[in-house]
Amino acid sequence: MRGETSRSFLVLLTIVVVAGCSGAPTPTPSPAATPSPAATPVPPTTLQLGDNQPLADLVLAPTSDMPDNRIGVSAGPIWDPLGVVSFYPYGFRWAHVGSDWSRVEQTPGHYTIDASEDAVMSGYAASGVTTIAWLGNGNVTGDHVLLADPAWIERYGEYVRFMVRHYKGRIGYFELWNEPNGAPPNPTITVADYVAMVRHVVPIIRAEDPGAKIVIPGSSGSFEFGYPGYGPYGRNVFDRDWFFGILDSDAMPLVDAISWHPFFGNRADDPYYQTYPDLVREIKAEAEAHGFHGEYLATDMCWRTPGENVPNEPQMPERVARAYLVRAVVLHRGLDLTTIIAPSDGNQHATALTNVNVLLAGARPLDLPVHVSTKATHLRQYSFALPDGSRLVALWTDWLPVEHDPGVAATVTIDGLGGRAAEAFDVMSGSTFMPGSTQQLITSTSDGALVIKDLLVKDYPIFLRIGG
Repeated sequence: MRGETSRSFLVLLTIVVVAGCSGAPTPTPSPAATPSPAATPVPPTTLQLGDNQPLADLVLAPTSDMPDNRIGVSAGPIWDPLGVVSFYPYGFRWAHVGSDWSRVEQTPGHYTIDASEDAVMSGYAASGVTTIAWLGNGNVTGDHVLLADPAWIERYGEYVRFMVRHYKGRIGYFELWNEPNGAPPNPTITVADYVAMVRHVVPIIRAEDPGAKIVIPGSSGSFEFGYPGYGPYGRNVFDRDWFFGILDSDAMPLVDAISWHPFFGNRADDPYYQTYPDLVREIKAEAEAHGFHGEYLATDMCWRTPGENVPNEPQMPERVARAYLVRAVVLHRGLDLTTIIAPSDGNQHATALTNVNVLLAGARPLDLPVHVSTKATHLRQYSFALPDGSRLVALWTDWLPVEHDPGVAATVTIDGLGGRAAEAFDVMSGSTFMPGSTQQLITSTSDGALVIKDLLVKDYPIFLRIGG
């Protein structure tokens, strides 16, 4: 796993006593009957029913030597980026940026990069950000489909040559085009023409920068209107036929990474959303069957909030959008993908995303035997191994998020981890700019398994750290 280190990276937790005293003892196993839910409303910060240990603010600060978490932000075009200062302090370690062919080649055969754009890329590199730069999608002649002409594939190849040579050592991943399957209003580049371009361009990149990674195809979906639940907005539909046409081609052994844009405001009650993990497994199986052995990148996913005024895409309350973004990060990391989100108004989600970014630093997906007994439905869970030897489990109900979810009680049993201490992390319990919370949990051991009773599972990931 890239960037792993044996050092512990979870930093200061500022204790705020909610119940009990600041010097409360470490929780001990309790053989007593499972506590019953209180008759009064459960406080929104509650993590485990019946647990009166001190509740602490969750203050996780990224550090310069934090292990790579494979989580990033879509920073937009190079000439108009979010900038390092906008996201690096929040723990994002990847950036997805774009270069417009027509800006670089304004006169045929002559290439120019603005000094300010050059400085942006140097800033990313100096800060240790891993950059994925898409090359293309520029309106050189007013028609995107000219890659059907071999002469234009050669011209595109020279543009790529210039960019790779110029940014060698600063950009780690070069993505060939962006949304070549034709996100409206752009027409589609056919699978055959795109694959022909890949065959031509890959040797150019290998010659100019052998250490660079080559990414394809950066495909997107299209919007379907009138689908139940979406109101006046469009439902994003993944372009499966085009994408699998690429996976089934002889381009697969030539490249280092496969990328796609999975979500644009998709609702949790959408069948596509619910079955998406199965789609990821299909993508991996199909690509590997055709000779691919590289990385997978899920990029540019977003859920919009009121006021963003993005055509076609659904708008939803800030807390709901935040829950979707946090879910998406954990889901894709649990499926062993690098994940890039695109919150156009990201500051409103900063604290929750920072907490997730730090918790998942150096995390390696792990098939942990976790058993959950609960009345909650649509349960989703993923487990990770952390660099300090501890285990991290993320649990949530993967249905429609609401403004406030008190949670549903669950008994979590983890085989083989009996006797270890467990701590819960709620990355979203505070307000927009306030911390989440953390609490030691009451646990017991049964047949060598760790048992956590009455954990409240909510509609966004609650993290359990065991040991370490």
